[in-house]
Amino acid sequence: MDQSLAEFYRKYSQQIDPPGIPSGSVLRHPDVQLTLERRFFNQPASEYSAYQAKILRAVVERIQQAIEGNDEEEVSDHLMTLLATLPHSRPTVDLSKTLVSYVPPVGFDADIDPIEILEAKKIIGSGPNTGLRTWEAALRLASYLHSQPELIRGKRVLELGAGTGFLSIFCAAYLQPETVTATDGHEDVLVSLEENVERNSHHYQGTSHPTVQRLYWGDEDDLSRIIRRRGDATQPGPSASDGIDELSTTQGQMNYKNQLSPSSTERPYDIIIGADITYEPEACKALAETLSRLAKANPYTDILISATQRNLQTLSGFLDECHGPDCGLRVEVVKYDVPPLNKQTGLFHNIVSPIQIFAMRYSPPEIS
Repeated sequence: MDQSLAEFYRKYSQQIDPPGIPSGSVLRHPDVQLTLERRFFNQPASEYSAYQAKILRAVVERIQQAIEGNDEEEVSDHLMTLLATLPHSRPTVDLSKTLVSYVPPVGFDADIDPIEILEAKKIIGSGPNTGLRTWEAALRLASYLHSQPELIRGKRVLELGAGTGFLSIFCAAYLQPETVTATDGHEDVLVSLEENVERNSHHYQGTSHPTVQRLYWGDEDDLSRIIRRRGDATQPGPSASDGIDELSTTQGQMNYKNQLSPSSTERPYDIIIGADITYEPEACKALAETLSRLAKANPYTDILISATQRNLQTLSGFLDECHGPDCGLRVEVVKYDVPPLNKQTGLFHNIVSPIQIFAMRYSPPEIS
């Protein structure tokens, strides 16, 4: 497949706008149009989202411009039929769900099976419905984890505020964890999350099939149940983390100095992850307390939180809660540079939005 077509396919599948439509000189060829029919535009027109309809129109227009004045070339019947049967109007705000495909940031010549997430791409704002789409902070954290697979490989992973399940599914599909537990606090989101986990079941190997659990921050019953699960362990074994007495974060790595390791029979979660879960001011205190409880249950657990800086006051309030005396979490900023959108090869997202990744661990109070 032509590289420009491969890039277009990945961006179109992730519903990036604009998706980098190839030139008319590429699209005009009959074999390329056949690829468009089979891989891009292979649904009935009635099922197309507003995004898909917009891109179809742009593709056909580009082909028509390229073949103008050449009677021996034409737009394929399939594409023209789709164009003619597209619905004439769409709702002003499209809250319907659509299937979005994501691949890791690997070369365009790599043949890699994407994960598929059914989500509501048009949702904006706040509230429980925000869990029905994948946000850029999740794509940033997934990119970072893909660059540092040892953070997940062989580890027991817990995700907070999993929403669509993208991060948990990405870890399970590509990063070889031992176990993954995806949690959320909203019942309708949990239903969607479970469906997405099952939709990608062909990706999972062994015990890495994610489990879905309810965890409403501040709910003692939910939290106690998660702590008791201890990473879904079925037998004792060594902890994947040896503990720390110093944590530092640099470009592309996290460094630890060894201390005493926890009991091998505990089998705790090795790493807790979360993305774009700090946007609601009234929920930040409960989130910080939840992270603290989980960290205190096993002080050797690493925490990575990816946050878009929409409201600096809200984010600062969350961080203050985390490293305050009640929570006792040590917080560091992870330095991670992402290439600009036109240089990305997967997990496409705009780097203009200010996103930061924070690494945390429990820091026990010093005994005087």
